[in-house]
Order: sequence, then structure tokens, then C-alpha cells
Amino acid sequence: LLVPAAGARFEQYCAGLHEPRVLDSFIEVALLKANSLERVLAEGFKVAQRGLIFPHGGLQLTPGVVHTLLHCRIAVGRSFGAESSEVKTASQRCPPGQSPVPAGFDSFRLLDARLPAADEESSSVSRDYYFEYALFRSEAALPTALLACDLRAIPIPRALTMGGEPGAGSSVALADEPIDQA
Repeated sequence: LLVPAAGARFEQYCAGLHEPRVLDSFIEVALLKANSLERVLAEGFKVAQRGLIFPHGGLQLTPGVVHTLLHCRIAVGRSFGAESSEVKTASQRCPPGQSPVPAGFDSFRLLDARLPAADEESSSVSRDYYFEYALFRSEAALPTALLACDLRAIPIPRALTMGGEPGAGSSVALADEPIDQA
């Protein structure tokens, strides 16, 4: 765990959910706004009245760069499906300190969530498995790992014979070579 004290609060929060549903979420550190990485690692997430949106499912990562991702466990419990505009309106009408989520539910699942725009034809990411959840309690999100994804030139294993020359042999060794970039 990145924030040990938050682990106990997260487990206690999960025990009180309407449904024990916990999902994985990966957040690009570069997209963190009011919740700087330093703050999240020291204290956990700060949740404003409008809540925090956590993605679940597909990731859209730009090739050729290093991405820093924060892995979180998110306690969504029983989710109420709503459009983003409905969640925003409910948040604005809700008295400070109270959750805008309807009684009997723990979070909102945004029905109009879309994977961030990218080149549709070159993307290998499935757009069919992408969801966003709005959470309104800081203890509902637990940062667990910080990951660096290097998407620059990727080595490709190449089959070599025992003598080190490319060819078809019964014994194979692997050699890493970077992808030629056009």
C-alpha cells in the first residue's frame, strides 16, 4: 500500500457498502489536478463536493512516451447509473458534507463515459470495456501502486540458432532488438 493509514479506512468503508464491489482503476499521474501525487501519497484523495471520477477498463496510452500511472482500488459498491450532467446537478443541489448518491447506492456509474479521444483506426484499445465512476468519499479510493509504463521502442524477441545466426533450428535462444521506427 502506498498510504498505509488509508488501508484501514478503505476496508472499514468497504464493510459498510450496499454491495461489496471493488474495482481497479488506473489514473495517469499527469492528469491529477487538485489531488497532486504528493498529496495522494501522503494523505489519500481529497474529494470535493462534486466528487471524483475514476476510470475502470480500457486505457488510452500514447505510444512513444513513458506514462506514470497510479493504481487504485475503488469501492463502487452498488452504483446508480446516471449521465454526467445529472451527477453534476445532483452534486450542486446537495447540501455540503452530504452525498448526492441516491439512498441505497454507494456511487454513480457515468452512463455517458467515453474513452478519451484518440485515433480510432490505430487504437488497439477496446471501447466496449470502459466505465467511469463518481465517488464522494475519500475512503472509497485506495492508492496501491505507482507504475511507469515505457511505451517507447519495444524489444522484439528474435529466434536464433545455437550458433547465433538467424535460421530454423531445433534449439532457440532469444535476442532482444528494438523495433525499427519509420
